[in-house]
Amino acid sequence: IPWNEVQCVLWSPCFDSYGEDLDGKKKVLQNFFEYLAIRILADDLKEMKVIITMNNIRFSQLQVEKLGRDCFFILKESFAFDEISFGILHDCVNNRRPMVVSRSISYVFSLQPPTDNLFSDYASTLEKLLHKIQIK
Repeated sequence: IPWNEVQCVLWSPCFDSYGEDLDGKKKVLQNFFEYLAIRILADDLKEMKVIITMNNIRFSQLQVEKLGRDCFFILKESFAFDEISFGILHDCVNNRRPMVVSRSISYVFSLQPPTDNLFSDYASTLEKLLHKIQIK
């Protein structure tokens, strides 16, 4: 599928292989946001939505909203993941605080591009670099 036809990216990250390594999990999320930001900015895909579905406690622990913001992604909305329709999401987190409910949530992000005043003509620069990488 060509990128210019993609309107939404859905991701349910699986962190099983990282065990208790929070830094490793954060790095995976950071890379995800960075690569998508470059692709969206370079190809002018500003309308693309990114939906990440994960456990709400893990979302908080990994500071996913901050990681997204660092790459110009803004959290637009969140809602409970419908496990009856789509199946159970296997993203279990040991909840040490009994007052906090652990559940699967879908988080919707959209890219808020930086202004040209601050970053000059970033789009054409990114496009040139991206296509140079693809040629190699």
